[in-house]
Amino acid sequence: MMRWTLVLMVSVLGASLGCANESSRPHRRPAAPVPPSAATPRTNTPPIDVLAGIGIGPIRLGATRASLALLGLAPRPSNDPQTVSYGPYTVHIGEGDAVEWVEVALSSRVVPGGLAAYGRALPADPTTLKPVLALIGSCDPAQNTDGGERALCDHGGLTVIRRSAGGAISVHVSRPEIPRTLEPAR
Repeated sequence: MMRWTLVLMVSVLGASLGCANESSRPHRRPAAPVPPSAATPRTNTPPIDVLAGIGIGPIRLGATRASLALLGLAPRPSNDPQTVSYGPYTVHIGEGDAVEWVEVALSSRVVPGGLAAYGRALPADPTTLKPVLALIGSCDPAQNTDGGERALCDHGGLTVIRRSAGGAISVHVSRPEIPRTLEPAR
């Protein structure tokens, strides 16, 4: 028993001397963590392609809800059961449970790699439609709409939209408008 008491006393004495030595040493503050943006090099995210009359990125006109689910993007429903957001894409599901249109905001926060149409990078966070329309090229003049504005490009296959004054600018892809004749040719 005497032996265990001696071992215990030596252990307690050693621990308290170790603590005393630790407190007498100058305390160093740990180095400040490096912010992630400075710690890791920024990767170049390729822009998302906007294809008039076809789709934006992986979302294609005519795609079904089932094929959208395969993309791995979590759906976020809206108040309109036919309009669903998948990642940065807002999609309208129409007849036949198929995509009728897709829309994405020209926002560096929403789409860090940006958007490209006709092989040209579209401006991120534009404040007016003008620079976007100039890059796209084949657009009608912008028209005022309920507090916002829009311009049709490629016969309506691509539309540039600002839904409200000062609001974000988006690109919207749908089927192009096809002129219809009153009577078929004979």
